Amino acid sequence: MKYANIGGLVAAGSLVLLVSTPIIGRSAGVEPGARLFVTKCFPAHGNLSLEDFRELRDAGFSVAVDSWQPDLPAFCGRAAQTGLDVMTWNGGLPPSPGPQEQWVAPSGKTVGYARPCSPYSWQKIGDELVRQAALSVAHPNFR
Repeated sequence: MKYANIGGLVAAGSLVLLVSTPIIGRSAGVEPGARLFVTKCFPAHGNLSLEDFRELRDAGFSVAVDSWQPDLPAFCGRAAQTGLDVMTWNGGLPPSPGPQEQWVAPSGKTVGYARPCSPYSWQKIGDELVRQAALSVAHPNFR
């Protein structure tokens, strides 16, 4: 069963990247040659479990990268138990709170994100940056 979940994660649409520091920059606090596992979706059993993190570690990954994690502190905690670091990524646009804030893409299609330069977007992005800064203090493995 060892590594079975990793294959399932990759097959389910997760993206595995092997990235070195020059690509993501030293400001992220990631060592040269770090192996990043970027989750684009979750396994059928839900969020990454402690066992999933162990299998990632055993497969040679050193960083788990996730997007807009609903429970990022718990994600960081499970990763820390296995010695993995955590990073997050997102598109920079928060979900729209309603039609008045929805963004119309260059194609003319209305999307579910808030308008990029609206006061609402700036507030949500600022709130998220403050949340992540506090999280990096509470969880040293969060980069």
